[in-house]
Amino acid sequence: MPVRVGWQINHLDLAPRYAGVLVGITMTAGMLAGVVNPLVVAALVKHQVYTRLISTRLYLLHLFYVRTRKC
Repeated sequence: MPVRVGWQINHLDLAPRYAGVLVGITMTAGMLAGVVNPLVVAALVKHQVYTRLISTRLYLLHLFYVRTRKC
């Protein structure tokens, strides 16, 4: 819950009168990314264009995450 509180305070700090509009814009952008990204990945994997490249990058990102996490 602390992350969500900090996220909302940022909108209030930027523009107190238009915080609701800013929340709507950022939520829409986040939701669109969440809907579009799986569709793009599904299209790439379906045609097997970048399957090996994608899996290599995911393994590298996972390795980076495991080595740099703090807890």
